[in-house]
Amino acid sequence: MKAKGIGVAFAVVAAIVAAPAYGQLFSSSMDDGAAWAVNGTDDTAATFGWDFTTMGIPPSPGGSTTGLKLEANMSSGSAQKIVATPIGITAQGQYTVEFDFWVNVNGPLPLGGTGSTEFIGGGVGYDGVSAERNGALILIDGEGGSSRDYRMYKDTSEQFVASGQYDVDTNNNSGTDLSAFFPSLAPPQFQQDNYPQQTGMIAAGSGGFAWHHMLITVNGGAGTANFSVDGLSIGTLDTNIGNPVATTGAVQVMYADLFSSVSDNPELSFGVIDNFTMTPEPASLTLLALGGLAVLRRRR
Repeated sequence: MKAKGIGVAFAVVAAIVAAPAYGQLFSSSMDDGAAWAVNGTDDTAATFGWDFTTMGIPPSPGGSTTGLKLEANMSSGSAQKIVATPIGITAQGQYTVEFDFWVNVNGPLPLGGTGSTEFIGGGVGYDGVSAERNGALILIDGEGGSSRDYRMYKDTSEQFVASGQYDVDTNNNSGTDLSAFFPSLAPPQFQQDNYPQQTGMIAAGSGGFAWHHMLITVNGGAGTANFSVDGLSIGTLDTNIGNPVATTGAVQVMYADLFSSVSDNPELSFGVIDNFTMTPEPASLTLLALGGLAVLRRRR
């Protein structure tokens, strides 16, 4: 009986690999961590199925009220990073990765309270095990408190605007492109009512206090990964410019505090991920056998 089950599983894998359709390869409401591996440094936390309405956050696109809460540097006073990746799935060729994200910020705003600048994002070409920046990756902060609020990385190497890989005029929130696209926003009313420090508004061009949609479009043949937020192209990492970067491998979502200062109210400092999907182009995405078995288990 076991041999028969394994045979069926591999038949499922073969069918998925060969299928020419555009259907989703993997999707997750981020309510159940069984299909995910979490790799984090010491002072980080991941909570699947967290009810974000308890902090006054509105439903995410599609109406969900629960998702993955990520936290970093809650008390240690050092840079911390946490990554979540679908178990056993390796992507190559042409494919897209999409998810919705929210960044919460401790006030008062616009400057933010102590330790307010933290980053959320995601990427491709991930090695599947590292808690460090790995693969082609973008990170975005919540309140515009950094000199570079939208950062693209090739592994641990930050790519700067001068490299020519950004599509916005500058990667600081005050730049013309970003400030015109993302409005200045206040914390949810619940947070204003229950946390005295949640006053003011984040600066225009910042990523906080709203649901945003991340779309990563990969062309493995060209060696590129484009990152867009709500339809605005932030930039395209290109393996032919400067140092190379992998576009084949696992995929990831990430939350990070890149600085040592601890939030003066960690309860207000977090990110949320919801509605995660991976979609292949025809005959361009490979699912490893392990991934096929995982899909079979989830369907059962």
